[in-house]
Amino acid sequence: MRIAQRPSPNHGDRRGQVPSLVVIHYTAMNSAEDAICRLCATEHQVSAHYVIGREGDVSQLVAEDRRAWHAGAGRWGRITDVNSHSIGIELDNNGTSPFPDAQMRALDDLLRGIRARWNISKENVIGHSDLAPGRKSDPGPLFDWGRLARQGHALWVPEGEAQVADFRSAARNAGWTADASDAVLLDAIRLRHRPEARGLPLDARDMFILRWLGDATARRGPEDILGTYERQARHFDAKRSRGGMEDGWLTKFAGLLPDGPILDLGCGAGAPIAEWFAARGRGVTGVDGAAAMLALAAQRMPEQDWIQADMRGLALNRQFAGLIAWNSFFHLTPHDQAAMFPIFAAHLSPGGPLMFTCGPAAGETWGQVGGEDVYHASLSPDAYRDLLDRHGFEVVDFVVEDPDCNRHSVCLARKCQDSSRATSMV
Repeated sequence: MRIAQRPSPNHGDRRGQVPSLVVIHYTAMNSAEDAICRLCATEHQVSAHYVIGREGDVSQLVAEDRRAWHAGAGRWGRITDVNSHSIGIELDNNGTSPFPDAQMRALDDLLRGIRARWNISKENVIGHSDLAPGRKSDPGPLFDWGRLARQGHALWVPEGEAQVADFRSAARNAGWTADASDAVLLDAIRLRHRPEARGLPLDARDMFILRWLGDATARRGPEDILGTYERQARHFDAKRSRGGMEDGWLTKFAGLLPDGPILDLGCGAGAPIAEWFAARGRGVTGVDGAAAMLALAAQRMPEQDWIQADMRGLALNRQFAGLIAWNSFFHLTPHDQAAMFPIFAAHLSPGGPLMFTCGPAAGETWGQVGGEDVYHASLSPDAYRDLLDRHGFEVVDFVVEDPDCNRHSVCLARKCQDSSRATSMV
């Protein structure tokens, strides 16, 4: 993106800190030029790193590695010197007008670069009103936080309610640690998450928002996986390795295939797994819950069959020559993984191979896609072996942290010809 340089003298050393927050403001002035002039005037002792105009024009006033003077008094979480820890972005807006599409698109592009350069998580993209409740209200109730969340730059709280209790403790755990009354804190929280409810008494929805935001496990959990890949489809596809690390396992899997198409669960954008089979003349039915991923897959291989569905409730009422769940099945909770084995058996022809990746041991962990946290879980290898046996599979090969496959743990099994061995999960 094009960025005009409008250097401001109002900045200083970061006092040994690096940026870990992005703070979004509005200028509350008549034009971007008026705001820039003020932010560059020594007598005002204020500045910001960037100003974005209504037409999407971006000006940089302070280098990102310098401490701009934009936040003022305030606090977020444990951070009391917000200026030393943050990058400030001013949006040209008078506080009563919608934010134009061109401006929001420029903000998306700018945030993508800033967050990549400094490894800033989406939960640390906040509003000025978050760190200075009562004193500041920007970017205000008209700012589209939902759009920012869909672009992967902010948190969006799912539906839910929780018991109303210990509001201040819940607010503190969620990040609102500035010195303010309960009423002022509640208004700041609603400015960010429920502007339509401002002025109403504290309720169960407010408490759910705070408890969800304060619980890292919940907000980074498996129920956010599909939303994450929906937002990050193009980023993930661009970064997905196509170096052939899977080729050895795919060749083993292909050697066990009877005639017929492959079912690829969690197929993503179709590369490289579905592409590998399609290039060898196999039909592929790909299933994924993220529509943006499937759109990329359909562009690549329009002749194949692409289905948007959650694998946990899959019921296609047909069987396939082989079933693969490469780097997808492990996004489910341990409970949901165990419940997948009847689904595997129902969709696989007798004698057909099943292959999936998992972790090296039982447990849960988090990775990242495009700066967003993504959940992973695994059962133990012995638990997988037991589930396979109970559902009519025999293990062909199971390698934990295969050094020839970038330390992936891979299980290859085959459905027994006599499927009467299979039992149902209780």
